[in-house]
Amino acid sequence: MGLLIYTLKAAVLLALLYAGWRVLLARETFHRLGRCVLAGGAVLCCVLPACVVTLHRTVAVEPREAAFQALEGSARQTLEQVSAAAPWWPSVLTGIYLAGVAAVLLRWLVGAAGALRIVLAGERVGSADGRRIVVSDHAGAPFSWMHRIVIPRADWERGCPEILAHEQAHVRAGHGEEDLLLTVITAFQWFNPAAWALRRDLRTLHEYEADTAVLTSGMDRKAYQLSLIGRAAAARGFAVGSPYGGQPLGARIAMMRRRRSPALRALRALYVLPLAALSLLATARTQTDFLYAAAPADARIAAPAEARAVPYAQTDIKPGTRIVEYYGQTLERIAKDYVLSSFSLHDLDDVRGLVPVRIVLTASGCLDSAQSLTDRPTPAQEAAVMTLLTRSPFWRAGVQEGRAVPVEFILPLDFGWK
Repeated sequence: MGLLIYTLKAAVLLALLYAGWRVLLARETFHRLGRCVLAGGAVLCCVLPACVVTLHRTVAVEPREAAFQALEGSARQTLEQVSAAAPWWPSVLTGIYLAGVAAVLLRWLVGAAGALRIVLAGERVGSADGRRIVVSDHAGAPFSWMHRIVIPRADWERGCPEILAHEQAHVRAGHGEEDLLLTVITAFQWFNPAAWALRRDLRTLHEYEADTAVLTSGMDRKAYQLSLIGRAAAARGFAVGSPYGGQPLGARIAMMRRRRSPALRALRALYVLPLAALSLLATARTQTDFLYAAAPADARIAAPAEARAVPYAQTDIKPGTRIVEYYGQTLERIAKDYVLSSFSLHDLDDVRGLVPVRIVLTASGCLDSAQSLTDRPTPAQEAAVMTLLTRSPFWRAGVQEGRAVPVEFILPLDFGWK
């Protein structure tokens, strides 16, 4: 369940990131800045849900009595009140989600295997700047992939300076690694339309940046555009890499004609900062640290080793009376503060529920032992129970024949609040 909640948080952040990008920066000519916003922002959206800012609050607690009502009935009756088995649907949803992740990654691996096969089967030639160039008889269109430039033999033999300039721009800028990063993020966000749209826009930015590099090198704009149009059909369907003539061709030609955006508009990228702050604020939690006043000295005296605990029903403590007390806040209050301050939101479901605990107290009121009576307590429940009990060290045990005796009773700890 925690994985699904984390994934949904990341999905919401990605949607907000992409919405801001479309409104503020999508039409501008800051291609490198746009890459930083989309790629860096996507990574940030995956990291922020796991970041929890913890604020500590210390509360001084004066010694006072806090009592509980006894649990009526036997331990078996208490166990019958334990919550039913965990629902089945979180496991089913998790399985469906992981199957989708595997399907997207498998599709990419199939495409990567095809590209690798073309690279290995091609003829390796050098280039002036040391880039790895592969001349292939099987490639339908030029493309670059992981620091390698693949060019069909027909294009290589006729001379293709515009193709080399375009693909070298992809390799120099590290577009292949960036595309791989967004592919992985999209795989884990396969259900999120914003993730797919963000990856598509990032690949478009890659083409914008490569086009700008070609035109800056002195290539005639019209000749270059005609070259792109002539190879647009062959470039369709590439699952990996940066194909020459890749889509969206109309938007690329329009971007070549657009004037450079004013520098002040680059400040719009700062919209990422309040988005990050909002995420941290939403996941922040406050942890309450209780500062207990000193307890009476005799409360720490341990019971004789030979003393044996007796059920509370056999002592002077009767059902319906106050059977336990300690110095500090009530267990219900500490339980609530502990859960809300010590667990992130996706962990709360592991803590909620009724946890009956068998407690043995010494004659002086010290906690001797505690055992959860739940068949399968979660690690979060066990941690919560032990923390609550260790924060309440001073109790009142039973009295038998006018003498304090060790006592054993069942205490129901209810973590069922909303």
